[in-house]
Amino acid sequence: MSSPLTWLLSSTAKAGGDATFWMPPQASTFAEDVDFAYYFIYWVDLAFFVALMGAMFWFAIRYRQRSPDQKTSDLKGSHTIELIWAVAPSFLLIAMFVLGFKGYMKLTVPPADAMNVRVYAQKWQWTYEYPDLGIKNQSVLVVPQGTPVRLTMSSKDVLHSFYVPDFRIKKDVVPNRYSVVWFQVDEIHEGDTNRGNMPVAVANAKGLSGDGVLGDADGDNYTDGLGPGEHQVFCTEYCGTDHSRMYSRVQVVTPEAFEAWAEEQAKPPDCETAAECGEITYQQVGCAGCHSTDGTRLVGPTFKGVWGSEERLDDGSTVTVDDNYVRESIEIPGAKIVSGYAPQMPSYQGQLSEEEMGNIIEFIKSLR
Repeated sequence: MSSPLTWLLSSTAKAGGDATFWMPPQASTFAEDVDFAYYFIYWVDLAFFVALMGAMFWFAIRYRQRSPDQKTSDLKGSHTIELIWAVAPSFLLIAMFVLGFKGYMKLTVPPADAMNVRVYAQKWQWTYEYPDLGIKNQSVLVVPQGTPVRLTMSSKDVLHSFYVPDFRIKKDVVPNRYSVVWFQVDEIHEGDTNRGNMPVAVANAKGLSGDGVLGDADGDNYTDGLGPGEHQVFCTEYCGTDHSRMYSRVQVVTPEAFEAWAEEQAKPPDCETAAECGEITYQQVGCAGCHSTDGTRLVGPTFKGVWGSEERLDDGSTVTVDDNYVRESIEIPGAKIVSGYAPQMPSYQGQLSEEEMGNIIEFIKSLR
């Protein structure tokens, strides 16, 4: 590769580099490879664009018709020029393929010692589970610095797509099957208040107001940009009404901080009554994204004042909101659809313990 092209590529794709005009900061270990391939294609395309457009304008001016009687010269084609024009760009295409294929293989084959995390997508939230650590229902993906992390992803309803721009990873999350992607972050980047902003109303609707505890999507971070070690997660596959609000975060911390966080998460919930424990479960499993507790109409009916009331269903019948109805609605949400709402809720059958189910019911009871 020529030295000028090498300089151009290296100047726009540095390991751990800051954001460029085209790209966000490089945070993962293979972000540099992705950016190198991108800028290689970019500069090749730009060079050919300038050459072709320049030649077109030059020929248009140089060989323009100067008088009505001027005739076009009878020029014969050149097989040598045609052969060069066909073969020379092929080597560039092969180079693009090799760069892309190497990056693809590196991205899709996780190391054997990678930490295992399961990612669940549903309208409209991401939740994370650490099977080896016994940690479930996390709204923020907390990972240790310098450790490869394998994500095994699945969808509970429709097609989603997991995308972390800073890591240069994007993978479709498909119902009834698993997709795998991995990453490793060796540096904890500084925060950026100009990136990753979430409106306060959206944060409140998603129940993302907290006390700043590690791994908690607190309101300050979500509304004021990215904090230290935080990276934005998006869904890049249109999945319904609130697709554009399907936010989450990856939070990179030191190995020591991660161990302390994991020990804290393994403890029983810090709550005194069943209703308080139910509120924690309500936040963790994503009920807050679709069901408000203040009467606001969201994707699903509000929980405020619903206990003991008569709900009108889409078939014209009514049902009393009691223990059995709430349990059925959680495990088989399509059995009885409240009038005015679409049947969009995924089933939570088998995902909640008897204690968690009872706590959620007690929490709904308390919302008078």
